[in-house]
Amino acid sequence: MAVYTEVAEEELAAFVARYDIGSVLAVKGIAEGVENSNFLLHTERGFYILTLYEKRVREEDLPFFIGLMRHLAQGKSPLEAGLGWAVKLRKNTDFLGRRALEEAHGKAPQKRFAGFTVDDPEIVLLGRETILRDGKPVGYLTSGGYGYTVGKSIGYGYVRGEDGASNEYLAAGEYELVVAMERIPARIHLEPLYDPTGEKVKA
Repeated sequence: MAVYTEVAEEELAAFVARYDIGSVLAVKGIAEGVENSNFLLHTERGFYILTLYEKRVREEDLPFFIGLMRHLAQGKSPLEAGLGWAVKLRKNTDFLGRRALEEAHGKAPQKRFAGFTVDDPEIVLLGRETILRDGKPVGYLTSGGYGYTVGKSIGYGYVRGEDGASNEYLAAGEYELVVAMERIPARIHLEPLYDPTGEKVKA
């Protein structure tokens, strides 16, 4: 995340007024990242992340990204979401949930956020499809849509593991998705499907 587009105070106040989150108290740009403009927004109701999708994001892909952000905002742990790298535990800055993250740090989470694709071009993933690992239910897709950049249906969801959902556990399984009562072979992805190393957006 980074800041490529600055937002005037008047524009920000007018935008926030459309939502029931109170008036703006403070706003700060988030320096990390290479793709979109992001701000930490403090209002009378709490803290929020404001993301401005830059022109390099295709307009037809926006519903998928918005659904993904909505999913990640539903009270999931950043460690379970694979976003532990974004949590500054080495700094002494306190924040809500720090103690719980410190206790969980270094341990395999009970569930992990992962992406799934299917090779059949006729299959449409919408969300709520059951995830099968080695034939056993381990979760369900919480969001789905067509990825125009990769040319496939994409689904995201959390995979549970009785003894923890480590990278090794996730990679070792064979996966299927239950789509309209039919079991469809699927591939699991722990890295971004497009430009996983970030070389293209940094070029």
